[in-house]
Amino acid sequence: MPTITLQVGQCGNQLGEELWGIFGSSCCGRYASNSSHSHQYPYIPTGISHRGAGSLLLSGPSALQSYEDSAFFRRSSSGHRLARCVLVDTEPKVVNAVLAADTSKFFQRSSCFLGQSGRGNNWAYGYSSNVDRIATPQTSDSSPSQPASDQGAAAIRRSTSYNSSPDRRTSERGSARPSSAAPAAWRVDAHVQDPSGVEFRMIEDVFDGIRKEAEHCDTAPDFLMLHSLGGGSGSGMGSRMAEHLREEHPRNILASAAIAPGGGPGDAAMQGINSVLALSFLQAYADVIMLFSNSDWMAGNGGSGGSSGASGTAGGGGGGAAAGVRRRSIRDMNEDIAACIAGAVWPLSSRDACGGTSRLRDMVCNVAPDGALKMVEVRTAWVQANTPIAAIWPTATRAVASLFPRPAATTYHGLPRPDMSGSLLLARGFTEPHDTGVASFIKACGGKGSFVDQDLPDCGVQLRCGTATLSHHTSPGSSSKKVAGARGTPSLTAVSNRSNCISTISAAAERVVRTVEAGAYMHWYEKYGCSRDAISYAAEQLQDVADSYRLLHGHTG
Repeated sequence: MPTITLQVGQCGNQLGEELWGIFGSSCCGRYASNSSHSHQYPYIPTGISHRGAGSLLLSGPSALQSYEDSAFFRRSSSGHRLARCVLVDTEPKVVNAVLAADTSKFFQRSSCFLGQSGRGNNWAYGYSSNVDRIATPQTSDSSPSQPASDQGAAAIRRSTSYNSSPDRRTSERGSARPSSAAPAAWRVDAHVQDPSGVEFRMIEDVFDGIRKEAEHCDTAPDFLMLHSLGGGSGSGMGSRMAEHLREEHPRNILASAAIAPGGGPGDAAMQGINSVLALSFLQAYADVIMLFSNSDWMAGNGGSGGSSGASGTAGGGGGGAAAGVRRRSIRDMNEDIAACIAGAVWPLSSRDACGGTSRLRDMVCNVAPDGALKMVEVRTAWVQANTPIAAIWPTATRAVASLFPRPAATTYHGLPRPDMSGSLLLARGFTEPHDTGVASFIKACGGKGSFVDQDLPDCGVQLRCGTATLSHHTSPGSSSKKVAGARGTPSLTAVSNRSNCISTISAAAERVVRTVEAGAYMHWYEKYGCSRDAISYAAEQLQDVADSYRLLHGHTG
């Protein structure tokens, strides 16, 4: 099943750089890179082969590789591997750096959509596509935008004052801005065409680029969006893109890999408001949200096995950073999060890739089937090469379970408090029997009492196994010392719907409610058409989500 990756903002593009490094390193065979040898066995589209139409056979050593990477890569007419990816940012610096470091030439300049002005760490500025209208905001009697079909995002859009109708935007471009307004001081360079107008039509170009990338797919694609929740581009423009994708592709899977700010004293004051607004849109439009918290990962409390200073699959520590463990760099954190995302979305086998199996759809159906409970956590651990065969499953499951943050309270009225409502295990490269995998994971998580579905024999845990292994890519300049994760090393990825998100989203919503009541920073959002009522309603929506999780997991006391 083809998957189009959307990298939005600085965080999304830096994370995407690490993710595509893993994808490129994980392709099978000696033809994994875009070298001159890769054209010896060119890619042949599904349904066409040397034996005629209708056959699914490929010849040469590229057969397995072509199937396995077809979910995330497509081929040019010359056989060059290209990423199914769209890169979006409102400043060119990060994307230009990603393109400069792309030695395999996976990315195309035509798939990059860049602005010049940034979005000022403001969700409302990032969400609004009409920069003309931002310069001269509408008065309160302006016509509202058309309400969306989903209740949560519809209330936010009804509370905004700018008009986002495409026809309205087109008609206003020539007349809305006063003739006396001075043109923006654009910085002209070779990477930006028509600098006097690119910012005004950027969001339309992004939508057109997504459409063109989808036309390269032979089936309906899934969408994976990488972005942060705290910035203006990742949160605001990411919300706008999620809304557009749900309207244009209502039956396609839309997954979000969202990086939540840590909430420490060093974070910008408006990041909490941006996060709440962005999460309310994702709750309305995305099918599943892979939520990663900066505070956990920067302290080393979630890194993939073998990358946090510990050996083999015991790395990460789940419950808290050990004394003396240094704080890791942004690049280290991006590497580990990218490894977790890759473990969750990369095909398990060539049959998995060419058979129409969607890892994202499998995640939605088995881990986040309830539309109100769609925030999941993902962790990946590798197995050391010297691990005894009989101990591989217990070792791997203990390692991946230890990477999840520990719940604040493990008991309620003397009974174990359920922590997980659904889990999906993705085992790669395990050659021994798999019948003990689920039981080992349940034991590693604290027994059946930790699961909501504890009356079921498997407690709702699903296991998928395959031969397609991942390579733990390490970027130049990284301070991580990987002791596991080479090509062919078995790995185990766990995707779990846990109650840990309750504290994250409820604390963020409560902070935003207090901020709105105090009136702090509200003028920055009202300037771009986002009212206080819209922000308050988004916080209420997240509190409702937290209450749904509390009800399911028994957190009522």
